[in-house]
Order: sequence, then structure tokens, then C-alpha cells
Amino acid sequence: MHKNKAIILIGAAGSFDIIANMNRIVPLKEGFVQLPIKDFDIIKKELLVITYKERLDTQDLAKQRADMIVVALLLIDFVIKEHAKSEMCKSNFAFKEGIIWAYLNKPKYLKTL
Repeated sequence: MHKNKAIILIGAAGSFDIIANMNRIVPLKEGFVQLPIKDFDIIKKELLVITYKERLDTQDLAKQRADMIVVALLLIDFVIKEHAKSEMCKSNFAFKEGIIWAYLNKPKYLKTL
């Protein structure tokens, strides 16, 4: 992966849904939602400094994800820093369906596929 660095990080469901919900992002394009990395950084910083109890009370953060969201955000941050420097988006499809859809439709906003 270091030989050919990824340009875009595509996530599906789970933590990526939380990031999109907390950022009040509405799907603008068919199939995918762009998640600005600067907005991800803001959400990450907000959630890393609060307690588990405070995360349970956080709007747009599902209670069942309050315990693991910190780990998920740190892992996403690591991947962004190491491999996907420029863009991040969330697929509205399951992972396999999203890859197939993007390959078949070749949307302009996913130029690297």
C-alpha cells in the first residue's frame, strides 16, 4: 500500500455514518457522501476529550457505538495520515455493492476508480 498510496478513503456504515450524521451531511451525490477531512478532525477532537457518559448523551452518536467510537476514530485517523491524504467519503452501499457500483458507473467525483 505504501508503493501506491490511496487517494481516497471510502467507508461504509458504522463509524462513517456517525461522522456524516454529526457533520449534518446529507447525501449530495448518488451512492456516496463526501466527508471533508477537516470536519472529521473537528469531530474526532470533540469525541476524544469527552467521557463515555458524555458520549452516551451526544446527539447523533448511537448509544451502542459510544464505547468503541474513540478506537474507530483513531484507526480512521491513522489510515488517513498514512494512506489517504486527500479525500474521505462514505458509501451508502454495503462495501462490496459500493465497489461494484463505482466500478460500473465511474462517477467523476471518484476519479481514481
